Amino acid sequence: MGVGKSNGRKAGVGVVIRNSLGEFLGGLAASRVGHSALEVEAEAAVMGLELTANLGYSDVYVESDSKTLVDGINGDIRNRAWTIRPSIEVI
Repeated sequence: MGVGKSNGRKAGVGVVIRNSLGEFLGGLAASRVGHSALEVEAEAAVMGLELTANLGYSDVYVESDSKTLVDGINGDIRNRAWTIRPSIEVI
């Protein structure tokens, strides 16, 4: 492997921000490289929280279809998904 090369796979991420009524407030789409779907899902959560902070929102809920990610955010690391630990620390 050469310098600057990654053995990860390219993935697309999407973030949608809604208010408590379900109305669209903002969003983003981006391309990322990750070693697993879980890593990319965790990075998308970080991106979403950064976007909400930039828009001035502070009381937010994170929704994800990844139970492993949600468990990690809630402090349960029994699944030993250490690859998402850096993202969990940011969250």
